[in-house]
Amino acid sequence: MWFCILLLLVLAAVTYFQAIQGLTSAIITGVLTVLSAAIAFGTYEYVAQAFLQGFLGDLAYAVAFLGMFLVPLGILRLILDSLVPRSSQIPHMLDRIGAGVVGFFTAFLATGMLAIGLQMVPWPGIIGYERFNHSKPSDQNEVWLHLDRAVAAYGVALSDGVFGGGERFNAEHPDLVSELGWLQAANVGVRRTAPEDALAFQAASEIPSVYEVSGGSGHLKPLTYDAVEPGPGKKFLRVTIKVSGDKDKLDDPDDRQRFTPSSVRLLGTTNDEPQIYPGMAVPDDKQPNYFVRNWDEGGDADEKRYTIGQTLSVPASGVIEVVFEVPTNFQPTKVKYKFGAEAPVRGLSKAQPEPAAPPPPTPTPTPVAGGRISGVKIVFGGSHFGADLPVVMTDYQGTSDVQNGVMHEGSVSGRAEDQGAVHKNPDISSFAVPEGKALLHLDVESLKAGSLYGKAMNFAAQTVENYIIEDNHSHQLTPVGKYAVANVGGENIIEIQYYPMVGGRVKPFERIKSTNLQKDYQLVYLYLLDSGAQAMKFSPGGNLHPTDLSGENLVAP
Repeated sequence: MWFCILLLLVLAAVTYFQAIQGLTSAIITGVLTVLSAAIAFGTYEYVAQAFLQGFLGDLAYAVAFLGMFLVPLGILRLILDSLVPRSSQIPHMLDRIGAGVVGFFTAFLATGMLAIGLQMVPWPGIIGYERFNHSKPSDQNEVWLHLDRAVAAYGVALSDGVFGGGERFNAEHPDLVSELGWLQAANVGVRRTAPEDALAFQAASEIPSVYEVSGGSGHLKPLTYDAVEPGPGKKFLRVTIKVSGDKDKLDDPDDRQRFTPSSVRLLGTTNDEPQIYPGMAVPDDKQPNYFVRNWDEGGDADEKRYTIGQTLSVPASGVIEVVFEVPTNFQPTKVKYKFGAEAPVRGLSKAQPEPAAPPPPTPTPTPVAGGRISGVKIVFGGSHFGADLPVVMTDYQGTSDVQNGVMHEGSVSGRAEDQGAVHKNPDISSFAVPEGKALLHLDVESLKAGSLYGKAMNFAAQTVENYIIEDNHSHQLTPVGKYAVANVGGENIIEIQYYPMVGGRVKPFERIKSTNLQKDYQLVYLYLLDSGAQAMKFSPGGNLHPTDLSGENLVAP
């Protein structure tokens, strides 16, 4: 409310000032305001990314937007004040009325620019005003007179008209004001900006449903998952991205970036009209293969907590999975992350079969097979086929059969930074892959359990490592090797195992322990598939809680 009152006071003050300056001055200021606003809309992103983000951080976009509006306006006004005479032959009353009318439109435009610029400042609320309603994400709190939306529409009109360039503003920001609200939904201290190259698109596929979670308050209420289908004329798109960032630009002491699903936006077109949507569901902590839209621990529908505005930690792998609800004929073109980072969407997989809803846990857990912890989960979009090692090993220890740079079997480890820099051993650059086979590098993330029972089950799964891939010929394949890169005692260690003749016999790493797989690590399991076969399912053994891999299109070459 107070923010809206402040904007109305600015509107009234600028209108009054223009009215007393006379019609000639008001017209000059009006024309210059239009020109300066066009300059601001066309240049603020480039100025923020190229010149300001490095030292202003989250303030860069607000400073760039308001600066590229106010600085040209001030300079041009000073120049014209010295060149254009202000004397007017118009009757005094008509001069004041005309100046007031022109001044109101100038004030409206200037106040709308101020409203947009202030909403770019990294704070979740502006004098009591928050656009994004966490309890009802579909509703937004609007600025009085819709000053910001009207001016944003003006910016779009300029980009489509005489000030249009090679890239239309509307094509990149079809709903700039809503975007600002989505970006500002994060908690205080969470960064709103990211470097332009901090985002990489990995995969996108259509899924049939997301889930609403209820119950689970301690052990008194069972946790239930209710599948929710898309709304009429809508579909759910699951998008996998990977984000990166410098350590000195992370959000908290645990070396993790933080984000909200709403800060991830999917840009595209519907019937050739540009549209943008925020992320609205993410994988559940307890059921990583199920995407949760909201949850409710108290059973009150009015107290649901929506995922879209929750502040979450980026996993150590940097991989984020987000679901968007979009029109059925929506064609995605870009995915955006915070202010600044974006990546093109390069493909869309076919819809995946709907998974069965997970069974609710009993109030008092009993040790039965198939708990919710499976040891590891798939990092979607991170797997690939190939014979190359992750790095060329040149300084290592261990026992291995190496011939002409090819590792036939064995286990080696060494400091990651020494590989390629120090040559103490014969180089190892690739794995020996049997004829008619292809080597799948399955990128996974180690799960961390919270309960004592979960930790016990997780320890068992990660110790046995009976992780099974099922291909499209119903062949069940066990791992023939694995490799990991992790911080051990302050050193980045890479450790590789490869035993292609004895599948399923991978052993625990000698140097890298499960406790080292906490942050900034990579963990990959190796499987041999017949050429032409496709990896369809992944499970921790016994076909328990399989993960559907069909959308990954992992077909052996």
